[in-house]
Amino acid sequence: MKYTEVLEAIQKGTDREAIISSLVSKDIPRRRAAEIYREYKAKFDNPAIQISEKYTWNKETDKYVIPLKCRKAPLVISGAKHRAICRDYSAWHGDLTAHDICVNYSLTPEIFNEYRRIFNLTKEREPLSAEEAWENDEDESVELILEQKRYSIYQKYEKEDWHRTQKDAEKWRAFEARQLDPFSRFLDRWSPPKYIKSSQKSSQNNRSSQKSSQIAMINVNDIHVGAKADERFLYRQRNWRYEDLKAAMSDYFLKIEKEMAGRKSPPNECIVNLAGDILHTLTGYTDAGTKLDYEFLGEDQLEFAFSLLLEFFGGLLSVFDRISIKSVSGNHSYFGDYTVARMLELYYRKEDRIVFEISSKRYIPYKVLNSLVILEHGATGKGIKSKVPRGGPARDSYIKSVLLDKPEMLIGIKDRYLVVGDTHHYEHIEKSEYNMIICPSIVGGDLYSDFNGWKSRPSQCMFVFDESGMKETIRFYFD
Repeated sequence: MKYTEVLEAIQKGTDREAIISSLVSKDIPRRRAAEIYREYKAKFDNPAIQISEKYTWNKETDKYVIPLKCRKAPLVISGAKHRAICRDYSAWHGDLTAHDICVNYSLTPEIFNEYRRIFNLTKEREPLSAEEAWENDEDESVELILEQKRYSIYQKYEKEDWHRTQKDAEKWRAFEARQLDPFSRFLDRWSPPKYIKSSQKSSQNNRSSQKSSQIAMINVNDIHVGAKADERFLYRQRNWRYEDLKAAMSDYFLKIEKEMAGRKSPPNECIVNLAGDILHTLTGYTDAGTKLDYEFLGEDQLEFAFSLLLEFFGGLLSVFDRISIKSVSGNHSYFGDYTVARMLELYYRKEDRIVFEISSKRYIPYKVLNSLVILEHGATGKGIKSKVPRGGPARDSYIKSVLLDKPEMLIGIKDRYLVVGDTHHYEHIEKSEYNMIICPSIVGGDLYSDFNGWKSRPSQCMFVFDESGMKETIRFYFD
């Protein structure tokens, strides 16, 4: 430290004038000698404030005050930011360029050029601030540098791991552009089981020949074929495997059958919303790269999902005269959801009582009597992180823009409904311009949703419409 003899003299109680005269005798101008005395007297009076010739550091607040020629007011930055700049600019650690430092720490080139001269920052210098080097002993400084190096290595590892995750996800997303089709061999050799068209009419027609004025709408969303969960890691949920899902889906049909059988004039027609996240993950990650737990992957998920829904639709054909399938994909496996819907469409190609509308877009608008329904999953796939806004003006604006996208469909409409899934809970939000219905998940255990608090009782929803709008909401529970 320069002029340490001044501080020593002050500590011994030497008179102010004697100290200044001693400095003047060393060819230091009297005015400058008085400034040196004031700096070291302040340091002695308040050890927390360390004043050098070019800047001031307040140890208690950990703030640096740096007078600069390129600006009128001194630059004030936190100690954490200063130490980070020292670390990142040093070739020992981050080795960022001057331009990178300016961008990362919101400094102009003029400020940083003067800043690094004041603190003598060079690429060869150790990644420590002067105060760290001064106050720490040698062992502490070495340990600090090693700790910084370990963190740097960890950051690079995390970056590389994420890069590989994104690269793997991109391979699956390339399916859309036909650049890479990981299921091409599977689909080429796959042929649907032979479909034998049943001559038996639905059970409703056996009970009554009267045509109902109502239409049922059944949601199948967030069933996550291939998901697994262990109760010991969950706060709100339970163990979950494919066998649990299979049992729940069988129970779902039986509950629908019982509900329809108990009505005097049940709906003859049914709309089934395949509302996304039918498959859990084909790759071990969502389309956006979130890592997931799973029981099985790839072709197994496609085949199990196909078999599961085949049994479910087969049951519904025994209850309803006509079924219309509306399919949108989720954010876990966009192409998986799309593919399994196409497989089902191919299987039922000779069945005129069941029709499919499968969208490669985010949502499907359709009419149910005098109501307009917009079906979407609630979050996009294809690697694009985009969700339906959860509330406020942003949600209102989004839903209104979707409704106005097809103005011709609003003619004669009495009510409008946005039906979504995604967040594994039930909620009905009623506004003057629209209704938003968030449908729950049938899954009894999922680590990711449990950690995010996206959970209500495992259930699925069925809705009944008449000419006036949505007349009934029925939740079937599976806990």
